[in-house]
Amino acid sequence: VLFLLAVTLLGLYVLGSEIVERSPRWGRLGRNRFSYALALGVYATTWTLFGSVGFAASEGYDFFAIYYGVTLSCIAIPFLWTPLAELVDRYRLGSIADVFAFRYQSRTLGAAVSLFMVAGLLPYIALQLRAVADGAAILVGEEPSEALGSVYAVLLSGFAVALGVRYADGRAHRPGLVATLAFESMFKLFALLVVGGAVLMTVFGGLRGLDTYLAERPELVENMTSPVMGDSWIALVFVTFCAAFLLPRQFFVAFVQRPSPRSLGTARWALPSYLFAINLPVPILYWAGRDLAAPGVRPDVYVLVAVQSSPALQTLAFLGAVSAASAMILVSSIALSGMVANYLVPPVFLPTAQSLLTRWAVFRRSTIIGVILAGLLIHFTLPRTRSLVDLGLASFLAVTHLLPGLLGALFWRRATREGVLWGLIVGAASWAVLTATPLFGVEVDVSRLYAVFG
Repeated sequence: VLFLLAVTLLGLYVLGSEIVERSPRWGRLGRNRFSYALALGVYATTWTLFGSVGFAASEGYDFFAIYYGVTLSCIAIPFLWTPLAELVDRYRLGSIADVFAFRYQSRTLGAAVSLFMVAGLLPYIALQLRAVADGAAILVGEEPSEALGSVYAVLLSGFAVALGVRYADGRAHRPGLVATLAFESMFKLFALLVVGGAVLMTVFGGLRGLDTYLAERPELVENMTSPVMGDSWIALVFVTFCAAFLLPRQFFVAFVQRPSPRSLGTARWALPSYLFAINLPVPILYWAGRDLAAPGVRPDVYVLVAVQSSPALQTLAFLGAVSAASAMILVSSIALSGMVANYLVPPVFLPTAQSLLTRWAVFRRSTIIGVILAGLLIHFTLPRTRSLVDLGLASFLAVTHLLPGLLGALFWRRATREGVLWGLIVGAASWAVLTATPLFGVEVDVSRLYAVFG
């Protein structure tokens, strides 16, 4: 039943995308600046629906730093996002790799960025598959299994291929895609607010009951507030400041799919407002799940535990996670497939003029499926001791290494391809050693780094 409901939901997204794409009347939805701002809500993935509750369990209100960084990034839209958007529009660039290759006149640099982004995004894709598989396991009352993860990986890859190849030209504005992402953002916001509101009323008896509950347990408030502005706060804010527009999916939606110059002005306030609203229920879901969960249940699935008395609400929360995961995988695979086809495919395999459309579609399909299968492999390989946020932060840290080269491309004429390439190599190597390998249980001694940098 869960699988059929998920198939139905994703089928409705595909159908809606086709209607918007083909109908001039409905096509205006995809060119609306408010739809564009909602489409940027693809930033909120299963990390937001499940992982933020788990992060709040260990880091308290520090989970807000993940979204506060995006707010600061939106404040910087006039002098950071807008120049980048104008560059993308003027030269019809389709990805962050195109920006580096064009500005520094180096396909090698474009290939290096593409390769690093593929590697850097795999933990994030694994996060989506793991969250959906774990959520389904909770609902059917069994341990998370590789088979369950594979079933939903096939479903999400089918959805990504069905829509992703439809938008094979990564440089064109596609109103159907923007409208689909806007509807998806509205659905997951609706799901989380309904679930949070139901938990507030049924578990705590409303706001007054919640106030009494917290007054009797002051340690809960202390545990939530004490980590705020601690050692990790600034780092989290900085990393998410960069991720807001440097993640391949965010770049693709923010700049390639921008319908008009006015759209960024709307997104400047609409995206932070959306992220604030979708995070309102997180503390409530954490406190409720903490009391209701059985021993050994991971905080990442407290959202489902908090409404365990209502199968309908559990199903709604699960479908919200499926929706968020599918949108993330769809847009990320579209963005990554363009980079792979442009920079990582050997010239001998490039399509001729006669076979351009056929070969290009094959490249896109193969890359989309390959990226998702690689994410599934990471999902199977990673120890389950890692939280969902651990996987997401690994990808966020990866894209942060693109910021110096991007700033050089926009504001520093003396920046050179050699400098950017060597900086990226050092950054990628440090990410692989200090961030990626610990995810697989490999301990790295960083005591000397702490001694030098704190």
